[in-house]
Amino acid sequence: MATLKGQTIAASYQDLVKRADTYAQAGTNIELMDDSGDVQATGLYLESNATTSNVGIGTATPHGLLNVVSTSTHAVASIQSEDASIAGLDFGNESTPDLGRIRYDNNTNKLSLGTEGATYTSTIVLNDGAVGIGTAAPLSTLNLEGTDSSATGSGDFWMSTALDDYPQLSLFNYTHDDVAVSFDAYYNSGWKSSDAGSNYQIYKYQDKLRFRYDSGIAQGSSVTFNEGIVIDTSGNVGIGTSNPAGWTSDFSALQVGGTANLVSLTTQAGSSDLYLTNNAYWNGSQWTYISTNASDEASLIKMEDGIIKFRTTSTAGAAGAEISDLTDKMTIDSWGDVTVETGDIVFGTAGKGICLGVTSNTDSNTLDDYEEGEHTPTIVGSHAVTPGNFVLNGTNNTYRYTKIGRLVHIQGLVVIDSDNSTSGTLKVSLPFTAASATGLSCRSYGSCALYDHGGTIDGTVMTSIDDGDAFFKLLEIEDDGTRNYLDETDVDGAWGLGVDFCYSV
Repeated sequence: MATLKGQTIAASYQDLVKRADTYAQAGTNIELMDDSGDVQATGLYLESNATTSNVGIGTATPHGLLNVVSTSTHAVASIQSEDASIAGLDFGNESTPDLGRIRYDNNTNKLSLGTEGATYTSTIVLNDGAVGIGTAAPLSTLNLEGTDSSATGSGDFWMSTALDDYPQLSLFNYTHDDVAVSFDAYYNSGWKSSDAGSNYQIYKYQDKLRFRYDSGIAQGSSVTFNEGIVIDTSGNVGIGTSNPAGWTSDFSALQVGGTANLVSLTTQAGSSDLYLTNNAYWNGSQWTYISTNASDEASLIKMEDGIIKFRTTSTAGAAGAEISDLTDKMTIDSWGDVTVETGDIVFGTAGKGICLGVTSNTDSNTLDDYEEGEHTPTIVGSHAVTPGNFVLNGTNNTYRYTKIGRLVHIQGLVVIDSDNSTSGTLKVSLPFTAASATGLSCRSYGSCALYDHGGTIDGTVMTSIDDGDAFFKLLEIEDDGTRNYLDETDVDGAWGLGVDFCYSV
């Protein structure tokens, strides 16, 4: 009779030897050996002593309760059940032996990993190549499902690296209308930053697709995302605003400029018209102010059938009020003609002008350098070096001029109250220096009138301007054709001068 710890294992020792393997007891351990009495390292080793009760299969030094070592490439343990039954492993403690489970269901062909014992919930399920996390019935290659529809149980997904514990990419799956893909941001009782440099997010919320951003937020601190681009269900696009749909149904719009929506690009349904507006939108029946600042005016550019219209309002209004005077100020038609309905064309920079058929205002065909103004003349008597000084009347002491390109027209009245010089040709200053060209006389003549001069002038008085001079002189032509320039001896201390002539610069 062969026994092991009082238990019969063979009818006799000879019967035991006939088997392929036998056993040997070494102290409190049990080893398997072959029929020659050699202990087999690949057999079963039962270790039993004061500290361990480990089992080794293929090893005489088991490192745990069960240690399996294969001498071949693969080591496979098999747990089998009936065709329609479940095979698996349970993990737990003495009071609850099945807190964790690995199960294979032969009936449904699913392998699952779960926890919580009797209230077992599958955490990971493999089903014909599909992986479910939080769902026992994955509907795609990877199906992640939260425990409920709360912000904390919605089934978030984070991707991070060994750099730190903050995710570079996170998926937030709250409800059908609260879904986000965040870059260097995540949700943990509120939106938080993963990177102080920048945070971005693509967010579906309130039935709008939002592209949001923030920066300068320390890791783990709360992020207050700014609205970058927002698209609503009608295709309206907002830049810097969360409400691009502040328009009637017959308009689509692109709004720019933050919560005030002051700048908008809109098109009208069934029309080719395009509107670029500032502080104005169409509410279905009229143009309306947007700004909450009642002193803000509005403007609009309308493009229709090859025509561009520029409209402005000269009055301001509160948000929601009708814009009553958003009228055309300038129009460019399909032929290129420009019509200025109201206002002036103003050139704010010297030397700019209107080009007539050429590409540069240096050409003689260019209408440029238009100017209007008044000139207070300097009147002197100068022959050689002795100037004369005249005192002008306090009321009549200027003349007006108009300059168009190279042509200057002067018109006005100058009254002289007194003078304190007795010699020299009379010279009156010009608002612009006359032209000077070698070989071409730029001498100009124009009409003038002297009155109350008290002198002996008996011929016709004209203005005379020499090349490159900044003054004009008074030329007397007598009846016999004699010409002479007037000097201070030809007029007394008080006299008047009326001028009306043109000259070239």
